[in-house]
Amino acid sequence: MEPTLDPGLSSSLVADQCAAIATIAALRTGRFDATIEYGDGTSLTVCVRFDLGGDAVSPRLQTRASIRRADAARVVGESILIGERVWRRVPQGRWVAVAPSGIARVPGESVRRTVQALLPSLAGMAAPVGERRADRTVLRWHDDTINAAIALELEPVGGLPRSFRRETRSTGTVLLVRYAEWNGPVDIAPPDGLCDTVWSDIAPSVPA
Repeated sequence: MEPTLDPGLSSSLVADQCAAIATIAALRTGRFDATIEYGDGTSLTVCVRFDLGGDAVSPRLQTRASIRRADAARVVGESILIGERVWRRVPQGRWVAVAPSGIARVPGESVRRTVQALLPSLAGMAAPVGERRADRTVLRWHDDTINAAIALELEPVGGLPRSFRRETRSTGTVLLVRYAEWNGPVDIAPPDGLCDTVWSDIAPSVPA
């Protein structure tokens, strides 16, 4: 299903919507910081760095997940995927290789699925309501396919996404994604050189 352009939008907001669609379609590399809020004081934050690959470059993905309850937070998982190779960090701090049996058969499919889950569904972008300010543009719509309210914050010029918010009506769960890097250089190497790397948590922004 193709995204629907709302004839009721101003020409400038239609241009913003078209720019956002084109920018998302052209995404190749980036860093996303995503938080799922469950509504009971518990949240899961996942930092994702990725390269979808192409030509002689293998698809790459690095993730770090932490869970927060009340005032306490702890890391619950770190992993690196390069092509068909996967490593995970064990509680002792060492990296261990993971058998490739769980990797998607199509090269890069696991990376694409992970990234796609942190992007708004273009197929559900029907009849958006636009809000333009000097420092940002926000597109809001309801995705009937998953019964969720969506807000996509964009740069005021060019349609580059800044953040994405999705509230699922049936559960009250909220997904917040901050697009920290978009098509910038990403260096994801096998874990030998990354064992002492510490990622700092960055709170996602929320479109107002």
